[in-house]
Amino acid sequence: MSGMGSQLTEWAQKRAASRFPLLIVAVVSGLLAFLFFIMATMDLRRIENVLVGMLEKQGFYQAEHLGEYAVYGYRQLVQTDREPFGTDPALPLEEGALSIQEQLVTELVDAARDIELMERTGAGFSAEALHHLARNRRLAGILFFDSSGGLMYGREPVPDRLMQSAQTLSAGDAGVLLRLFRGPFVRENGGYVGIRRPDGSGAVLLLLEGADLRFWAWKTAVARAMEEVQWHRDMEFAAFYDEQGRVISQAGRGQAFQPETAEALHARLDLVQGDGSMAFYSERKTGRLELTMPLGVAETPRSLVRLALSMSETEVIIGESRRHIVVSTLLMVMIGLSAMAMLYFMQNRHLKNVRGMSEQLNKARRLQSLGKLGAGMAHEIRNPLNAISMAVQRLAGEYPGTGEKKAGYDRLTEVIALETDRLNRLVDDFLTLSTSGKLRPGWHSMANVISRVLFLLQPEADISAVRLQAKESGTPRDVLIDPDRIEQALINIIRNAFDAMPDGGALVMEVHYGNDFLTIRIADSGKGIPQADLDSIFDPSFTTRDKGVGLGLAIAHEIISAHNGEIRVKSAENHGATFEISIPVPRQAGRGHTPKEDYGHSRRG
Repeated sequence: MSGMGSQLTEWAQKRAASRFPLLIVAVVSGLLAFLFFIMATMDLRRIENVLVGMLEKQGFYQAEHLGEYAVYGYRQLVQTDREPFGTDPALPLEEGALSIQEQLVTELVDAARDIELMERTGAGFSAEALHHLARNRRLAGILFFDSSGGLMYGREPVPDRLMQSAQTLSAGDAGVLLRLFRGPFVRENGGYVGIRRPDGSGAVLLLLEGADLRFWAWKTAVARAMEEVQWHRDMEFAAFYDEQGRVISQAGRGQAFQPETAEALHARLDLVQGDGSMAFYSERKTGRLELTMPLGVAETPRSLVRLALSMSETEVIIGESRRHIVVSTLLMVMIGLSAMAMLYFMQNRHLKNVRGMSEQLNKARRLQSLGKLGAGMAHEIRNPLNAISMAVQRLAGEYPGTGEKKAGYDRLTEVIALETDRLNRLVDDFLTLSTSGKLRPGWHSMANVISRVLFLLQPEADISAVRLQAKESGTPRDVLIDPDRIEQALINIIRNAFDAMPDGGALVMEVHYGNDFLTIRIADSGKGIPQADLDSIFDPSFTTRDKGVGLGLAIAHEIISAHNGEIRVKSAENHGATFEISIPVPRQAGRGHTPKEDYGHSRRG
């Protein structure tokens, strides 16, 4: 049991050692693929950051350009000592100033009409609601007058100049009255704009202080800039927001800021702007990039510019890079798997060669053991054989006898002499096989060999209550063998089967003549061979009998191997064993034989 345990341990160690290089290759391949994936992912992030950075710069320059246009228009409405950013040759000063003044007036008149419509379609205004509306519209006040010029809604007292304008509008002498400009610029201390109500029932006046009027000038300049600027192809929307996050003007669909969000962005962007770097805040959303930046001009109202740029082209590039990473990683994995498969194939081939060398080494070890055993046995066997031979010769000469007794006597002495000579020859052949492996091959009938084996073993079979049976298939012919050694191998195998059937049984010997091989199959119904012993039964020192020496199957194996044949064993405990011998028998022209002796009958012991 300890020997079997050590063999199992050695086998497990060999299996583990054979898998170790394959495991190393698998780990290294996986590690390289993982490192490549990490590096490729980092490169992808760098590419993505570069592309997003380029898109951010485009948005920043677009917003900056938009701000320049807005400031330019604002300076055409508001007198300032600062030099403008630069004049656009497409917008001459005089024509641009006149045009933008008209646009400012249009903006305020439209606001007045909106408010008038709100009052006309609603239930009227309370003082608080009117004040709240004016604050939201960046107006100093809103005044409603009836058809006689009397004040309906608004604060009191009303200056005389405003009352005169209201009466003029209510009487229908004018449709629109305004006091907004001093020369080409808006008034510093504010002004007003008034309209006559469409149904002639009075007038509406919007009052603006200086800051309010400058805000409306800025709103008009922004709207003007958004109309004039050539947009980048990736631009989805643009918007200007005041300090409270309310929309001043926008193109496309934007989203207003909460007041606290707008204040926080102003504070954050002011800090960045103080460092001298590009002051903007970017945020990636689904399919687009949003940038928010302050307009860094002191004389304009504090505003935030917000742009949204499409990331469709950027995402296409990122998607292609991601696919490239996946394909490259899969390629590396495939290369690793191919290397593993190649290593596995080479390792199996190496193991096969190692097994072959191991078998040759075992064979050499068995031959060496047989040689040592044979050298000792030769001396011990030859002396008794010589004594027996001399005794038989003396008996044959000194006790001739007469009649029938003489014939029987001569037959017995002849058999003894022949068997003694055969034993002596077997000893010599055994020694020759264990040292040089030389055979005396010739073309012989396997039927004769089988018949002789059955004849010699029949008495033992009768004693052991074993029934012998022989079968033959294929086309019988002479084969190139050493008959004595084949006979010895078969006898050793059959006697081993007798030992496995102590209570009797059956043994079938089947011979099949194939095209290139002669197959001898010996099957018994004995107790079988344990699986743990199958690899050791041909070792010279292995035996399961108390008085055995373990030479029988070892000699049989060496004889079959000397014929370039193979011997295989199939067995299971308590289900018998089958020995299958394959010997190559090439055909030669002119050689053939149909045996005269038929051994295809059954013998019962």
